[in-house]
Amino acid sequence: MVEMETTVWEMLTPAYPSTSVLYPLAPVGVGTPFVESLTGYLKRLAQAHHLKVVDLVTFCSTQTDTHVLPSTLQKLSRIDGMTDSGQAWSALLGKLTCQEMVDCLTMNYWRARLNPYRMLRQHHAWCPQCFADAARRETPLYEPLTWRLQCVGVCTAHQCSLVERCPTCGSQFTTLSNWAVVSYCPKCQSWLGDSTLQDPLHPCSEENYKRAEAVGRLLSLAPWTNPAQCNRMAYVVPHLGQQHRTTYTYLAQVMHTTASSVSTLLADRRHPSLDMVARLAAYSGEPFWRALIQPAALAVGCPTQPKTSDPLAYPDQLLKSPQRLPSLRTIARQCGFGTVMAFRKAFPAHHDALWQRIYAEQRQILEAALHQDPPVVLSKWAEQHGYRAGDLYYHFYDLCLQVTQRFLTDKHERCRRYLKTVLQNQMFPTFSEIRTSLSVGDHYLQQHFAHELQVIETRRQDQLEHLQTSVKAYLDRILEEDEGAVSLEQIAQTVGKSTRYLKDNFPSQSQTLLSRRRDYIARQVQATCDRIRQTVFDLHQQGIYPSVDRIHAVIDSWMVHGKAYRHAYTEAMTRCGYLSPATQ
Repeated sequence: MVEMETTVWEMLTPAYPSTSVLYPLAPVGVGTPFVESLTGYLKRLAQAHHLKVVDLVTFCSTQTDTHVLPSTLQKLSRIDGMTDSGQAWSALLGKLTCQEMVDCLTMNYWRARLNPYRMLRQHHAWCPQCFADAARRETPLYEPLTWRLQCVGVCTAHQCSLVERCPTCGSQFTTLSNWAVVSYCPKCQSWLGDSTLQDPLHPCSEENYKRAEAVGRLLSLAPWTNPAQCNRMAYVVPHLGQQHRTTYTYLAQVMHTTASSVSTLLADRRHPSLDMVARLAAYSGEPFWRALIQPAALAVGCPTQPKTSDPLAYPDQLLKSPQRLPSLRTIARQCGFGTVMAFRKAFPAHHDALWQRIYAEQRQILEAALHQDPPVVLSKWAEQHGYRAGDLYYHFYDLCLQVTQRFLTDKHERCRRYLKTVLQNQMFPTFSEIRTSLSVGDHYLQQHFAHELQVIETRRQDQLEHLQTSVKAYLDRILEEDEGAVSLEQIAQTVGKSTRYLKDNFPSQSQTLLSRRRDYIARQVQATCDRIRQTVFDLHQQGIYPSVDRIHAVIDSWMVHGKAYRHAYTEAMTRCGYLSPATQ
């Protein structure tokens, strides 16, 4: 009998791919210095669903038991920083969109290594050229996380300063609002990528560019680096001090902080701010990133610390080391001696060999200082290379005098050229601005350039009086010709002053202009309301339902932005019978 072959069917439920609650919008720039911010991602997500930001936020808060909805959108703007709310929002949006990289869109990723104090900007900032390039290339318009950070003031892609004021209405705004849309002003709905409507973008300084580049590189490490495994500043700062042969005092100056703050970092009692990390990375370069990411056991040691527990072998290690040696006083203390004389008695041959090498290296350092451009201050130059200025003066008095005299001569010539340029260009800054630009003290300027300062101050006062007269004449002309179409902010931009200047120096004219502006806006609003009512009636008579989109298409006005516009629309719809009086 032939045995029949049987077929077995496995009745299993097919594995369908999981679907997302929200549109699976992929974050932009993850793993690059231009990674997208979480607030920008939230705005793009709202735009993808054709919703207001507040409506999307309200919906998302209903999809979780965790309380993640702040009381205001201004507080929600802080989710780009290191907050519990930002962490909850990253997890929630990643879950609703099925995107795994949403947690890399905030600074909360680096919470284990950075201090959150004053990390985010108060107002929104952007680069118009980035928006313009994205629109021209037809790539997604988005807002990088670096634009939200207070220590970043430039765009590394275009090497220009970021903008914080709308070129059309001149207002500042937070990054999130009810009608926030990427690359558009939420107050006047103007395109923020048109750099022709504003002053030319100022090029950034090299120092600001390096700091911004360092922050971008830190953000690019987010998907590939575990912050908990990065070395702490208690290791990074001493390692860089050894690599650059400098002191903690100089590193504190580099990070724009105090020596006591550096001490707390060395004791591992606090985390550094993002600005301190950016400044240190901009100063050090690649050694900083190696010290931050590379395991401490693999880092190369510095010859200033003994590689063996036997201090007697340390002088031999120093003589074999190719790196520059510290002073004899430092070597004596590292070997356990209180004075250089005690070290010399214990190691006479090593002392003489070390002294000859240190003498040659110190002379080389001073000769290099004579060729630095711009000239350097001797004390800072010595501190940067791990020496004291007193030791250099003791052994190389003539060379130290040449370095100091070269700096003083350059300082005097630099101040003279600056003041001469100021007088020629007919631009007269204040004494405080002159002092800040030249980085010199009051006494030095008064002692060497008293006459030039007096001339500049006299001409500045004359210029201020002339400017005040011209501004007053311009205001009087505006009051005669205009009926409120020009705002006080536009007048301030035209005359090159602030609105506060106009209010303080011309209170009556400013008050009249503000009153006219309010009346003008009221008339414009009333005219738009009348157009909305008339458009609703016209469409109704034509048998066309007067929806909001049709009203927009006819009158070209975003009426939903104003309460008066919505009221006029509701009133007209009620009169036409589309809405009941109770609804109104």
